[in-house]
Amino acid sequence: MKVTEIDKFLTSLVDKKWPDEGVLFGQAEIEVKGILVTWMPTLEALYLAIRRKCNLIICHEELLFPYLKERDKKLLKESPNWVANRKRLEIIQKNNLSIVRSHYRADQKFNVDELARTIDLPEPIERDFIARVYKMDRIPLKDFVKLLKERLKIDKIKVIGDLNSHIRKLGIAIGGMGLGVCLGFMERYYVGKCDTVLAGEADEYAQFYAKESKLNLIITGHALSENIGLKVMTRFLKKQFTDIPVVFFENKLPGKYI
Repeated sequence: MKVTEIDKFLTSLVDKKWPDEGVLFGQAEIEVKGILVTWMPTLEALYLAIRRKCNLIICHEELLFPYLKERDKKLLKESPNWVANRKRLEIIQKNNLSIVRSHYRADQKFNVDELARTIDLPEPIERDFIARVYKMDRIPLKDFVKLLKERLKIDKIKVIGDLNSHIRKLGIAIGGMGLGVCLGFMERYYVGKCDTVLAGEADEYAQFYAKESKLNLIITGHALSENIGLKVMTRFLKKQFTDIPVVFFENKLPGKYI
């Protein structure tokens, strides 16, 4: 299998491939010796790929900082020289690695629904793009947060809203879909339809938005909310490509609370 064939296979799993996805770096026609799946191609992920003889990295997030848009022409030219990017590019070039991004493809096929299964949500009553709405049995918000902490194995969750309120309809804003730059998604799919949204990441701007839009907002963590689906994606690829080693690297948030 070539890199480009793996990329085409990922697209075949969903409705369409988004512009920010595909072969980001490396040779598209090179034969794949091994695959490493990871949320972000950090230095640690790249080093593991080299040790495990994986020459293809399938990542969910961007290869380079910052999160680039087409309008950022100056940043597009400057960013490869950023300190945070130079080492990644050096390792990739030296070891002849190829990088494929599976962003919305992974969200649509794996991430949203695997998160829902992990916390034992019912079948969604509404499904559109990567939006899901679930009818809940008036579970108290504080009880649902306790359940989340147990199922996701985390100690702290931030909540905007009344812990004594009851959840009637719940939406999922996977990964960064709860961020301020994605509020159009929240407004279109959840405001007026849900009383609570389970988000991976939400900045302070989005937290005020949720409060004034009368949404309870539960924030678990961007990578944490998507790693669940990416692990399942890894197992899926192992079954599809039995002759190619496929491994998973879990990005863990740096730093600590003190």
